Amino acid sequence: MKSAVMGALLAVGSTIASADDKPMRKVEPPADKLAAAAGEAFAKAKAADEADKLDEAERLYRKALAIAPHAHTHYNLADVQRRKKDIDGAIASYRKYLELEPAAKDHVEVEKLIAQFEAMPGTIIIEVEESDALVFMDGEPLRRGSDPKNPFVIDMPAGDHVVDVITAISHDNETCRAFRGSKRACRLRPKPREDGNIVISGPPSMYRASVGRTGEPRLRFKGRFSLDPGPHDIWVASSRERQCAPLEITVAKGDTVVTYVWADVPKKWPDKRKPDGKPECADVKFKQRVLKF
Repeated sequence: MKSAVMGALLAVGSTIASADDKPMRKVEPPADKLAAAAGEAFAKAKAADEADKLDEAERLYRKALAIAPHAHTHYNLADVQRRKKDIDGAIASYRKYLELEPAAKDHVEVEKLIAQFEAMPGTIIIEVEESDALVFMDGEPLRRGSDPKNPFVIDMPAGDHVVDVITAISHDNETCRAFRGSKRACRLRPKPREDGNIVISGPPSMYRASVGRTGEPRLRFKGRFSLDPGPHDIWVASSRERQCAPLEITVAKGDTVVTYVWADVPKKWPDKRKPDGKPECADVKFKQRVLKF
């Protein structure tokens, strides 16, 4: 019966995390597999689970695990987390189930279930007040949807994503997180005014910093600021020797335009040296766009 239910669950694809899905809990393991206290907590958790009291069931399954870990308890906890749409928690609990019971008859089915969960996107709802705002996620422009209350709703892979909101007179930058199988709002509130004809942005690993040398302009990165129109060499690493070459950008001319640059900096800059003693460096790819207001 359990295998048939598992097969049906796998077939429904993205609806697998629905709170309406049929529970798939394990039966209570033999008494000799759990200490008496853990067995009591397990029985109470199972009763709460069957009554669809998911918060109480999760609390009691965790209590049973804290007393005496058992594969079946992890499986049932995963099922509760799945129905609560805590997909990341369910993945971790299913993995623990397989770790404690590697010869489980449903090993293949659970692995498939985990793979489906890991592929699930999360929905980010970007909240922005400015009607003229141009919105970018991870450097790519977003189109306004038809819903005036929520014009920017997008499914993204689970994890952190950088959002830039740019208007004619301001800018805001925020890292928004997508959670598998869930919808989360991400609010951006640009300052009333932030002058500048260029915006430089990048992944979460790109920090705000100032660099400069005598006779050269001091630039503030990951933000909005002003540069003279024309070509510029931009260094976004904390040390120039870590960046193989500058970003060769061209700042557009005009009072109603903003140059937007997305620099795909590495998560971690090289910190080793080559056999010849020279430091290793990273090539930084970038895109630039001219935004007209």
